Amino acid sequence: MTSDPDLSPDELAPGASAPASPPSGPASPGAQLRRAREDAHLTLEDFAAQTKLSVATLQALEADDFGALLEPVYVRGYYRKCARLLGLSEEGLIAAYNARVKQAQPQTPARIRLSAGSVESRSGLGRVLGLVIMAIIIGLLAYLWFMRSTTDPLAASTEVQRVPDVAITTTPAVTAMARPASEPEPEPTDAPAETTAPAAATSEPATGAATVAAADALARGGLTLNLQFRETSWVRINDAEGRALMNGLMNGGTAQTVKEGTPPLSVFFGNAPGVVLEFNGQPVDLGPYTQSNRTARLTLPLTN
Repeated sequence: MTSDPDLSPDELAPGASAPASPPSGPASPGAQLRRAREDAHLTLEDFAAQTKLSVATLQALEADDFGALLEPVYVRGYYRKCARLLGLSEEGLIAAYNARVKQAQPQTPARIRLSAGSVESRSGLGRVLGLVIMAIIIGLLAYLWFMRSTTDPLAASTEVQRVPDVAITTTPAVTAMARPASEPEPEPTDAPAETTAPAAATSEPATGAATVAAADALARGGLTLNLQFRETSWVRINDAEGRALMNGLMNGGTAQTVKEGTPPLSVFFGNAPGVVLEFNGQPVDLGPYTQSNRTARLTLPLTN
């Protein structure tokens, strides 16, 4: 949608937004969305399915084609929904959008006068206009309430894609992960009864302990991956045979357990700080694998 360059600002339709000159500095909101979507390896079609927005709307957002979009109040809702899904800053994205558009001042309605010319018309037409304006305001408030309820938490109705025949169970969020009941207890050994270990053994990194425990469990044929989502995050887990053990958006306050798959496992999180991970009963620190955009990639079991 393009505007006639011969029209003055006063001739624009009420409520229409006029593009402002792009500022120099931070990337445009469209460029930020496109880069984050590509980093998450999502196509426009996949992203549209997750956000419930049309592909044409997403293309206009990524191209900063504000003229092809609806009123700014709806566009800001689109940006908030996309930012939460991709782990971007909502306020930063909205600020970049506000810096590139400005809201046109609505024109003052012309007064309706009687034939005498000095007194405003208070006839039935004026009352009808008042009722129409009130209905528009009520409808707008109802729409904003609906948008807020459907985007907080983001995409509450979004279905998580799962691959059949994979043992994934959903349990209520808990403050601590319990050791899976199905994991076999370690077999007793005939090691010497020496209980004194070198002091240096207490400083072994957590990742080393997780690696040893994972190796023991894998040697016994067991594999258990526990995930607790404190915040909403995209997650994708593939095994060595290329099977997708988990792929989708997980809401905050839920937990997942994966007990099948051929190691090593390839794991990706779209919002790593919001995820607590355990592999075969041992916690896995995601900090060393977390990037500046809050995503993380790692392979389980970990290697020293």
